[in-house]
Amino acid sequence: KTFTLDECDVADIVYILGQRLDNENLQEHREKIFEYVRREQLSGAKLKDMKRKDFAKSMTDCCGKTTVNGKMVHIHKYLTKAGQTFEIDIRIRSLETCNVADIVLILREHLHEYLNHAKVQKHKQKILECMETNQMNGETLKNMKRIEFA
Repeated sequence: KTFTLDECDVADIVYILGQRLDNENLQEHREKIFEYVRREQLSGAKLKDMKRKDFAKSMTDCCGKTTVNGKMVHIHKYLTKAGQTFEIDIRIRSLETCNVADIVLILREHLHEYLNHAKVQKHKQKILECMETNQMNGETLKNMKRIEFA
């Protein structure tokens, strides 16, 4: 699916940055940068509103190395370029960021692959309806105990 920067949530920004960090030889700083993005809830809209210099400084402080500043300026320029869109496969999003529609889509496409048990297949539609009715998003599923889910 194609997204503009404004449409990207925190998980999307982590995914996009993950690709760019590899291109910029910043692999050693990945986890610190991802942690910063999550902690600051840096969505695409928020990132777009940041000045390039402020973004680079925040990332430099986060990494603890001034040598990343120039690369971060370059990454910000890439991300905020007018008309820029990003291909993001919703299947790679973290569970916590999936909404009900994402969960249902994933289950529709993949339930048969992982759960070949006849009883599960027999009740597949009921499982999907239950997910939608109970608004089971990724955060809810992640925090649920197995017995609560069943």
